[in-house]
Amino acid sequence: MNVRTALLLVVALAACGPQGTTQLPSVGATNAIEVASPAFADAGRIPSTYTCEGQDVSPPLTWTGGPPSVEFALFLTDLDAPGGGFTHWIVFGIPGSTTDIAAGALPQGAKEGTNDFGKVGYGGPCPPAGRPHRYRFTLYGLRTARADQLESGAKLSEVLATIRCCIQSEGTITAMYGR
Repeated sequence: MNVRTALLLVVALAACGPQGTTQLPSVGATNAIEVASPAFADAGRIPSTYTCEGQDVSPPLTWTGGPPSVEFALFLTDLDAPGGGFTHWIVFGIPGSTTDIAAGALPQGAKEGTNDFGKVGYGGPCPPAGRPHRYRFTLYGLRTARADQLESGAKLSEVLATIRCCIQSEGTITAMYGR
């Protein structure tokens, strides 16, 4: 196989890959944000209230640390979904003075994107029966405001393209849910 054929094969395979697998950027430990939830521990179990089997409302989250941020963006991803990642929640334009999100609420001024269920807002964990999935909340601190360049309902790729330049800090909390 020559180099041109190999390159075409790589491009074709990439184009046929699963949808919804957009890789979230990683900042590293030097600018870490501590993300926590009063509803579950890191590596713990998400209570059914916050899933498709319960009230399907977003869980409460808190955070501390990292450099001062002008804005935050938050993503909830199912790490074990077929095809590699499924986005359950996209929130952007969270004011930099915010340090928590109440259950089922959004901070004033924040906007929600379109999740992989095709809906704007939160779509709780809802894995197939039989095998628990891991769900990661990823919070990014931004050094400049970017939400004014996005409309509510923006897709994951649009949000990431808009904020990628300005991410200065990151924090995660991962928990499990199974049916």
